[in-house]
Amino acid sequence: MFAVFRRSFLLNSLPNAPLWAPFYGAPFGAAVRRFFTKYATFSGRAGRAEYWWVALFTGVVSLVLQIILATAGGLNTNMNGTVNTPTGAAIFITVVYAGASPF
Repeated sequence: MFAVFRRSFLLNSLPNAPLWAPFYGAPFGAAVRRFFTKYATFSGRAGRAEYWWVALFTGVVSLVLQIILATAGGLNTNMNGTVNTPTGAAIFITVVYAGASPF
């Protein structure tokens, strides 16, 4: 039993772990690369490091986009909370979706 677990853990810890297996202890670049490779695959699992590196990546990208949007004046809202320009609305919806997507 232990030998099977050890073999499985070593296989999934290799730098080129198969895409169907979780990549335990994945570095940042490998985790993000694997995310974009398998983002539409709804079977299997991800390692804890893969999940949190991608969460950090999407959070930072969302924050940067929101800062760019706010400094460019894209968040002009009226008193009732509606966005003034159609371009601003499209960018705002995209940023909110990117920040709230569950990957």
